Amino acid sequence: MVAGWGSSKFYSLGQVKAALEKAGPQGPFEAIAYAGLVSEADYAARQTEHPTTIAYDEARRMFERHCARLPSGAYWHDPITNEQAASRHSLGGHF
Repeated sequence: MVAGWGSSKFYSLGQVKAALEKAGPQGPFEAIAYAGLVSEADYAARQTEHPTTIAYDEARRMFERHCARLPSGAYWHDPITNEQAASRHSLGGHF
């Protein structure tokens, strides 16, 4: 997701769909991926065509429980500020 579209708190339904299609069949885990990567409104909109019994909050908790975290505790896909990026990668005092 980050490599294709950059860091973001949420991605679009189309972006998640494209990533899942590239990764291959997901089966029952698709709802968890969508909940972890799209907004609650987009998750609800997707329910009209792809109903699932798992609620957004529950699926998002499952995603977060298994999602890779950075040493700072943030999720890998969370956007960061320029200052945070600079503090992670020393420029050695040279610009």
